[in-house]
Amino acid sequence: MPKYNIKVNKDSAYKVHPISGIWGGLSPIGLIVADFFHEKMEIPNEMIVNVDEDSGIASEEKVESLTLQRNVLFCASMTPGVAKSIGTWLLKKVEEFEKLNQGNK
Repeated sequence: MPKYNIKVNKDSAYKVHPISGIWGGLSPIGLIVADFFHEKMEIPNEMIVNVDEDSGIASEEKVESLTLQRNVLFCASMTPGVAKSIGTWLLKKVEEFEKLNQGNK
């Protein structure tokens, strides 16, 4: 089997994204399309500030928001073979993590 020397360069748009989940499916031409997203609670549009009359110290009271914000960060489209290879790689990394953390339960 031939050996290849691969030079790795980071694209100028390279970023690290926290990922909460993925959503997608198959394209009409048979590619797997995956939208990666991050979820967080929506920041409230308003807050209540209580000021202590004696000390003048202000404290914030949150107005609870029950809206979950889902921000789609990027879309990846790939062949089924690439998707399978990525899935296998991810599962191996999970197994490595679980072995390292067996005693930390």
